[in-house]
Order: sequence, then C-alpha cells, then structure tokens
Amino acid sequence: MDDRSAVIETVIRYATALDAKDFALLDAVFTADVTCDLGAGPIEGLDALRSALERMLAGGGPSQHLLGNHVVEIEADAARCTSQVRAFAAGAGSAKGRTYELFGEYRDELARTPDGWRIARRVMRVRHEQGDREVLGS
Repeated sequence: MDDRSAVIETVIRYATALDAKDFALLDAVFTADVTCDLGAGPIEGLDALRSALERMLAGGGPSQHLLGNHVVEIEADAARCTSQVRAFAAGAGSAKGRTYELFGEYRDELARTPDGWRIARRVMRVRHEQGDREVLGS
C-alpha cells in the first residue's frame, strides 16, 4: 500500500474504532504520546484520549463518523492529513430518541512508526453542530 493510502487508512480506522466502540483499536491509530484537541482543550496521551472517547460514546447508542475529502502531504516519515468529518450519534437510555450531529474537520499530523502510520497530533474544528450534545456521555 502506498503512503497516501496508508495515511488515509489510519485516519479512517479512528472512525471504525468509535463506531464499533472498539477503543482498543485506537492503539492502531495514535502514538502513545498523542496530543489531541477535540474542541474542549488538549488531551495528552493515548490513555487519556481513550478514556475521554469512552466516556463520550460507550454509554450512548449507535454513532456514525464519515470522513472524506482527505488532503495528504507526506515528507519522509512525517505526514499531514486534513479530513472533513460528519459525525452522528443517537442517544440511549434516558437520552433515547435524541440525536447529535456535527460537521467539521480533522487536522492530523502523523508519524511513520515500526507498526505503520500513527496520528501524533489531532486538532478538530467544528463548523456546525445540531441536536442534543447530552446524548454524548449518556
């Protein structure tokens, strides 16, 4: 697989992990020392990021993260990838029947590791959101 495709596969693997609620799969997405800002301030390290994502999604209903329009720049063992994201989450439990949706952008910096490309830094920019944020973390 060429580097561009491998970078995109890494970015898409994130969406797969979240929608399957397979938080262990995040090991194949991020470096251990990842820095991530999903809009609520920086999260330092993979363990902290995994915990934050589990709190956000584990108790909710189904979700779908669609990523596209990838712009990839590669320079030796470093890469940048900007992806458009549309994320949808359905509530569960007391939030059943409510939904949350956002449109935004991921700006990722990736590093080539012995295990393949991994995201070392992610910044998310939300352009639009609608619905009830309380379905996250319910």
